[in-house]
Amino acid sequence: MDRLTVTLKIVTPMFLGGADQSPSDGIRPPSGKGVLRFWWRALNWGRFKAKVVDDAVALKKMHDEEKLLFGSAAEEENGKQIGGQGCFLLNVKHGLLTPVQPDFPRFPGRKYLAGMGLDNRAAIPANVEFEIMLRFRRGTDSLLIANIEETLCMIGLFGGFGSRSRRGFGSVVRLIKHGEQLRLPTDIKISAEIEWLKSKFTGIVGISPFSVLDINSLLYRGNDYNTADEAMETVGHQMNLYRTN
Repeated sequence: MDRLTVTLKIVTPMFLGGADQSPSDGIRPPSGKGVLRFWWRALNWGRFKAKVVDDAVALKKMHDEEKLLFGSAAEEENGKQIGGQGCFLLNVKHGLLTPVQPDFPRFPGRKYLAGMGLDNRAAIPANVEFEIMLRFRRGTDSLLIANIEETLCMIGLFGGFGSRSRRGFGSVVRLIKHGEQLRLPTDIKISAEIEWLKSKFTGIVGISPFSVLDINSLLYRGNDYNTADEAMETVGHQMNLYRTN
């Protein structure tokens, strides 16, 4: 059985939890699968849209492949079961998590990014490492596996887990194996991966039905900061100024 394993390091506080909105359950497989599905769609919509003009037809073809990968509700059609489990099993592995309470009042920029509802929620702190492991069914198309590997690369560059992930919370970075150790990727490695991913993007005409990355996407690289907290504080402050002026 083919396997893929990626080790991710949390960069900014991650607001992830179950029904009680607490991170006590840890990082669960459904969360990992949801993030993987989101970025798979973002990466692959252009591939399907480039083949057909009609959005509905492209969506149908995309959903067919998505169901093959991620699974779907089992149904019966003409006496046969269709749908069900996808082509891989996903597990998440991490150590004991000690939730923290972010000190938002001292940092108005980050407080603005957090918005309402997170002030009293505990978070999984930065610097926690966890593994996402995927085991593919025997006979799974190697192109599908390669496509999932590309998606994992995207998560390591741009992805995040939990509430306010689009505002920088729950951001992660993929660790690179160096001998027997796992290390943060170098600046050269990150730049090379971004250029490689950009080569996968295709041009899309019109408005996409969901968030995508394509040849028209702007990947902005700003100033260097000593910490992720400093970067978020600056972004939050500037966004607040923009929206209040």
